[in-house]
This record gives sequence, C-alpha cells and structure tokens, in this order.
Amino acid sequence: MADNVVALHFGRLSLSRITYHCDLQRADGPVIPLGVMAEFSVGHARVLGLIARTTLDQKELAIVGRMVREKLAVPFDFLKSDFDWACKEIEAEKLEAGRALKLLAARYTDSLFFAPPTEERVRATADFALAEMRRRRDEDFYSMIADLLGQRRIPPSKDISELAA
Repeated sequence: MADNVVALHFGRLSLSRITYHCDLQRADGPVIPLGVMAEFSVGHARVLGLIARTTLDQKELAIVGRMVREKLAVPFDFLKSDFDWACKEIEAEKLEAGRALKLLAARYTDSLFFAPPTEERVRATADFALAEMRRRRDEDFYSMIADLLGQRRIPPSKDISELAA
C-alpha cells in the first residue's frame, strides 16, 4: 500500500513578463512583447526558465530607440544574459528562493520592463515542478503576445520563440 503514496509539496511559481515600452511619455505608446521569465521553487529545488522571441519584425525595430535597437533585434540573446546572471546568483546561493525575478524587475524600470512577478502557491511533486513551470511560462508568453497584439490567441511556434531551461 505504501508504494502508491506520493509526497506532495507546495511550491511557489513566479512569472514576469518582459516588454519594451517605446514611448515613456505616452501611456498609450507602443509596447513590444519580448519574453517571459519564470521561477519555480519547491523545497530546496529551484528552477528558472526563459521563453523569448527570436526576432523583432522591421516595423517593431523601427520604433525601438536607436541605442538599444541592435541589442533588441534578437530578444532571446539579449535576455539570455540576464537569465544567465540569475542562474549564477542562484547557484552561488546569493539569492533566496523566489527573489530572482524581483531583482530583475528592480534592475529594469525604464523602457525595458520586467514586470513585477506574479506569484502563486502551487502543489506539485518534485518531478512535476519543471514540466509545470515550463507549461505555465510558455502559456503566459503566448498570452502576453496575444494581449499586446490585440488577438485572442497566438499558437506556439518555434518561429516566434526560443527557450532556456
């Protein structure tokens, strides 16, 4: 009977949408969706994930500020450096669980915007945590793109996004 028992743990899932605001002087200025970063922690296990666009189209690049245009042309490559920084901080145990996205949100408050993370308590087994974090991260990414483009739904596509962890 004991072989059928699975230990359930409560973890914390945090999601942070990453966007570029083209005109900070106007509340209704263009906003370009770039990616979503996720952090999932269950007990001592922690997982960080990133999904981001592979490229911006020419119309989007034309409205991006000149100083960051080249960097943002390939959003995944640009955001990967922040993802790698957060991973190193976690590995070095310099960040407590659930703090990586909050620190990134605090680092970027200008045109490049890491939204303050949404957090929720999630019940999961340790094996389930990675798959659940990836599913929720990807779902939030495509929802963000659909919201900002005024569409109901954007189907997942390798042409649109690249993944990390």
